[in-house]
Amino acid sequence: MLDLARLKNIKLWSFLLPLFLLIASIANASDLYKVYCYAGENRIGELSANKIDSIYWLQLNNVAQILNMRINSVGDEVVISNNSLTVNIVRNASAARVGSMLVSLIEIPREIDGALCLDERSINNLFQRALGKKPEDIISFRMEYDSPSSSVSSNEKSKEPILFSGHSVRQERPAENNELVSVTPGKNKPNEALAEISEIRWSVTQQKVRVVLACVGNREPVLKEEKDKIIISSTIFPNDTKSQAESMIQTKYENGSLVFTGKWLRAETIQLVNPKRILIEFIFDDKAPQAKTEIDQNVKANSNVNVPSKNSIVVLDPGHGGQDPGAVANGVREKDINLAVALKLESSLKSKGIRVELTRKTDVYLKLDERTAIANKHNADVFVSIHANALPRGKSARGFEIYLMALPTDKDALELAKFENRELVDGKTNAAASDRKTQLLLSILGDMQQNHKIIESTDLAEVLYKAGNQSGLPMKRVAQAPFFVLRGAAMPAVLLETGFITDKDEAKLLSHSGYQQKIADAMALGIINYLRGK
Repeated sequence: MLDLARLKNIKLWSFLLPLFLLIASIANASDLYKVYCYAGENRIGELSANKIDSIYWLQLNNVAQILNMRINSVGDEVVISNNSLTVNIVRNASAARVGSMLVSLIEIPREIDGALCLDERSINNLFQRALGKKPEDIISFRMEYDSPSSSVSSNEKSKEPILFSGHSVRQERPAENNELVSVTPGKNKPNEALAEISEIRWSVTQQKVRVVLACVGNREPVLKEEKDKIIISSTIFPNDTKSQAESMIQTKYENGSLVFTGKWLRAETIQLVNPKRILIEFIFDDKAPQAKTEIDQNVKANSNVNVPSKNSIVVLDPGHGGQDPGAVANGVREKDINLAVALKLESSLKSKGIRVELTRKTDVYLKLDERTAIANKHNADVFVSIHANALPRGKSARGFEIYLMALPTDKDALELAKFENRELVDGKTNAAASDRKTQLLLSILGDMQQNHKIIESTDLAEVLYKAGNQSGLPMKRVAQAPFFVLRGAAMPAVLLETGFITDKDEAKLLSHSGYQQKIADAMALGIINYLRGK
């Protein structure tokens, strides 16, 4: 009887096991989706996508095949091209090059089953013009569920087909695992009438709470200020909007809006561009200095300014020098402007008890890596490289720009970085070697996007921008580019472009000692405010 019972169990399992395996295979197959490629509204091909952690991944070789494009792999770089378009993708980098333009990727490329893959939104951003610019030629990849399975919810099935947005090229990547949530749930397609916030960053001290809202897309969030309340509406928010200063600022949703509440003395807001951010400062200490039109009054005359510790160290780097004049225009040499501003900034900071070191105090030449080595040697709290800007003949611009090292904001930022990255070799400028160095720096920036130093440098740049704006300086933007001089800095680091010497009027201003002092006093206040808030 015992042997008979065992035999029955064996027969039962021989029947059930294949059934279990079949069910498992169906469950696994639920992660495979069919993607259709369209030119305008005409379907031109199909390929499979892998769904991993809610992200749909497409193999680059399949994309190239459908678009009839050439694909070549050299080392860590994959090049996909035809007569109309060339796309360069670097492994482990969060940006790709489309022609001469650098485009941020939503996700970093990854290998799946031995093939290099990219997320579907990035694919749409990169290849939408692979066949041309006419409406009937615009490429889009649309995902449809391939086969029915109980493991896929009916709600997900109801959303098919999905058109992945290919026209919203981002300049900043959201933080990892930070999916966006619309305040108008239930709509399957992106709501282009809404602004979008990809990330919320907090900086907290006893005196103030600073909130930075990183914005993407073309729309602007709607801000409304009430007593003890700031309301942000008409916006898509990230999942993580929890306050990191609960005892001072509270966050909550009300009628689809994000609301900041608290008992602050005053709140100041400023909107920055390229990349777009909204900065809100909630002031709680009435001893904190009020914003004034004349920045030099704040620095020199306000005895209530709460200065940071005398142990703070700032390293200033006057760009270029010696046989390297930097940009030259309108009778002005960049190296002279840089040194003059640095010496005045040194004096302003020292008058407030800040220890300052300069990479050069005279007209001498230093290599780029030597400059950051000085900052690291002194274990500086802040590194500021000072420059003046220039444009090629036929172009014009004015204004004060502040840069941090990250993926470039735009083509102009990239070209500026290439110029500033050039060094002398045997007394001559090696532009080709400099450009290769810049490209190398771009390829490693993908791994640095989550680096805390970049976040700190962004905070420093924003505080300096605010100080310059309060002073009446012609503040143009806070931007980012791969500056080699900032790469080796172990502390928050920014590069100042104090103005364009190719503009005749601005060149005259930059040469004036009084205007140089105004720049120095503004930046001194910004550095002090940053150090005080650390």
